[in-house]
Amino acid sequence: MKMQKVLSFFLSLKFIGLLICLVIFCSIFPFFLAFAGMGLANLLGCGGSGPGITCPNPMMGEILTSMVLMHWLGLITLPTGFLVAGVLSIIFVLRWVMLERRH
Repeated sequence: MKMQKVLSFFLSLKFIGLLICLVIFCSIFPFFLAFAGMGLANLLGCGGSGPGITCPNPMMGEILTSMVLMHWLGLITLPTGFLVAGVLSIIFVLRWVMLERRH
């Protein structure tokens, strides 16, 4: 009986919708991180010369460089995330149709 409750929770529309939102957020997050790094670099008065960002504090320059270059991770996360979100959306619609037919 307990296993049935756990399984019904994982197949609920709320849980599948939450998974879709989480997957989309994780696939877009590297771009948000890159934009935040560029904004912080401008606010802190850091300059960009060559492949990295130079700041008065070298550790801050390394952190900002890592943040700005994080958009390259989006080349992997964006297509993968939207593919997984598409599959979850199909599962969501099929589950919704099954629940509608039951009532």
